[in-house]
Amino acid sequence: MHELLNTLGQEGIRKMAPDVPTPHCEECKKKYHEEQEALRKRIAILSVITNNPSAGQLTEIVNTDWPDELYGKSKLVEGSILSPANERDVIVITGTQNMENKPLIKVIIGRQPHMERAIMEVAKEGKVVYASNTCSVSTESGTHGEEVQRYTFIAGVDDRECGEEEADQRLVGVLQKLKGICKLRDLRRLSLSVADLMTGSRLRKLIEYVYQDEEVDIEVYTGARKRVDLVQEQETVGVEEWRTVSRSREKIVVKKVGNEKQMTYADLLKKMQTTIKK
Repeated sequence: MHELLNTLGQEGIRKMAPDVPTPHCEECKKKYHEEQEALRKRIAILSVITNNPSAGQLTEIVNTDWPDELYGKSKLVEGSILSPANERDVIVITGTQNMENKPLIKVIIGRQPHMERAIMEVAKEGKVVYASNTCSVSTESGTHGEEVQRYTFIAGVDDRECGEEEADQRLVGVLQKLKGICKLRDLRRLSLSVADLMTGSRLRKLIEYVYQDEEVDIEVYTGARKRVDLVQEQETVGVEEWRTVSRSREKIVVKKVGNEKQMTYADLLKKMQTTIKK
């Protein structure tokens, strides 16, 4: 040790010692620790969902915040799953209670009345019902382009009141049934909605768990925003803008003339209106 110290000398020792952290270094350290924490969280979540978790373990991990990197199978889409813009196979998971009055089910039956009996008799019992529609464009010389086949799935799930773990397991069971059917028919581009059962973000976590070993691309539809919400939001924005303008006007000071008191632009307008009325 003494030989090493003598060889290095004081200057060598000074160079080996870490520099005093600069603000930039502190920022790098903070970023590094954040990245390590995110990595630790990803590993912790994956270690649970990839090792056949119990119902309690699954619900516990679903209740945590997930980094975006873990969502490799699904994404959230705002709007109606039955929109003409949706060219994917449609999966609607809905509660079995009062199913005949669910708005989405009514629309599907209206478009595909041949499914009504199966929906009311089979899906209402907590099973999966599905139908396919084939669309092709023909000309006098034959079919133009390829035939397009689209599937529509209705999956009933028991929505009677229960605990969080039981609710998650019920949905996991339905997702596993759908996974098997879709795999058999090689359906990989799916759209899914469970608007009346749970939030889209919670559903995504269960999808990532169930489909972790499948090559799929699933869009989770969260439903269209209500018109009343949009109107209220626009009205709120309008009011805030008006208040901002009003406050701005009140801050404008009109130059006083003679012995008159200094007044704001808003006060001047009020005075002019009073004078005109007289």
